[in-house]
Amino acid sequence: MTFSNLSLSEVLDDLGSRFIINVPDEELASIERICFQIEQAHWYYEDFHCPLLHEWAEVHEKAFDDFMKYKFRVPVCGAIVINEDLDQVLLVKGWNSRNWTFPRGKINKGEKELKCAVREVMEEVGFDVTPYLVTTNHPPSNASLDVNEPDHMEITIKEQRLRLYIVTGVPTSTHFETRTRKEISQIGWHYLSDLPGFSTKKTHHDTASSTKNKNHYYMLVPFMTGLRKWLNKRRKHLRKRPVVDDSEYDTEPPMQRAASPPAAIAAADASQQLKQLLGIGAPRPSSPRDSTATPPPPAAPPAISAHAAPAVSTVSPDGGAPRSKPATDAAAAHPWLGAVELK
Repeated sequence: MTFSNLSLSEVLDDLGSRFIINVPDEELASIERICFQIEQAHWYYEDFHCPLLHEWAEVHEKAFDDFMKYKFRVPVCGAIVINEDLDQVLLVKGWNSRNWTFPRGKINKGEKELKCAVREVMEEVGFDVTPYLVTTNHPPSNASLDVNEPDHMEITIKEQRLRLYIVTGVPTSTHFETRTRKEISQIGWHYLSDLPGFSTKKTHHDTASSTKNKNHYYMLVPFMTGLRKWLNKRRKHLRKRPVVDDSEYDTEPPMQRAASPPAAIAAADASQQLKQLLGIGAPRPSSPRDSTATPPPPAAPPAISAHAAPAVSTVSPDGGAPRSKPATDAAAAHPWLGAVELK
């Protein structure tokens, strides 16, 4: 039989008769055995029927090796999705893989890196990261030279370029759901301090959220050092942000305390100083002879004008009753008393 001259319908009929219709009943008793038969049919089709591979039939191994090299040279773009507190990152796990990684994927021909990253994150976790992209004046040291690009990290591993855009402020309560088929098996938040290569400090999180097997996170390690430095700068930047003055939005006038007239303040201060100078209002010193007797109540101080020389109460040298002596002219000694009258 010349397989290269068969139509697609004839090829499918041949595969069906070989691997499905004419197989023993026990091979069709379970879905697992049927899948084995379909796998055998696929391999048979690649080896004998596929028209596109006929010209490489003799060198199919080299052709496959060249394809794999090309496949792994296609640039990959994605995003590092970080929560509001800057301490957790969103990771995805492949369908048949035990390893966690950032949501990412291969770029299409002619597609821009940022557009590819947004598309891949939307496909893998069902979330649009566009509003959460960050553009600062302190991009990571391994970023591209395009100043108009949002902050990102870029590395090259085995001739493959990987660019991940940094996304912050995503709430941990966000619902994520993949839009792919048999590509993503799990989506979850992970503490950055638990990831290998990010921090040398001991973690204090519960075992449910901490990393149990760091070997499952090896694909993240090349980005950890640069990400930690970027987050430190980001935290400092957020702490230095100026406080917004929202006084212009106030609807009520500010409360003001009535101020005393300057003249009243000056008079009150002068009266207080005069009382201290004349000893008015101060307790009378006690003498030994009247220590047992109750002292009479002090007489009310006379009114003092600015032109009268007030009498100053003093204690007698022999311990007797106080006596009065004329004081110096207060108005002459203190000209400012001319405007003050003690009440």
